Amino acid sequence: MNNDNATDSERVFADFCHAKGYGVEKIPENPLEKTPDFKITSDGVVVIVEVKQFDVNANGRAIEIELNQGGGHVRDVDFNHDGGLGRKLGQQAAQLSAAFEGGFPTLGVIYSNRILGSTDYQVQRALESGEVTIDAQISAVLYIRNEAIQGETPPFVLYRNPNAGVPFPDGLF
Repeated sequence: MNNDNATDSERVFADFCHAKGYGVEKIPENPLEKTPDFKITSDGVVVIVEVKQFDVNANGRAIEIELNQGGGHVRDVDFNHDGGLGRKLGQQAAQLSAAFEGGFPTLGVIYSNRILGSTDYQVQRALESGEVTIDAQISAVLYIRNEAIQGETPPFVLYRNPNAGVPFPDGLF
């Protein structure tokens, strides 16, 4: 695999797959059509993957300024919103559509560079509660914790899509 991962999320995902012993191949971008990011293989099973990340936003920058000035930060988290997850899943479904139509299991990967703010809490809650709709083109969603976060939260969680057109293979992730 070449090392031209364009985003933190692509780099973290590729490293994660290598650590698990999976074959990882970056799919070349095609400017004329939406293409997924990776093809992973394990024991003859092929999964097509689209990786999306949440980048730092104005809210996160404001929190960082508060903390750097010696202040604390406590705010309510609005769980009536999914933190933008629905939009990211829709983008992933579009990019995974051809793989889905070809009968391949697909994986949407979500990674957040927003370690300050409510996005991670909103995204995880939406996935855990099943309140977000995952399109049939996505077999499963893999939430990967930001590499800078330490602690007891799991480094990743796999959410299988019960409505997937192609089921996600057992034993991966």
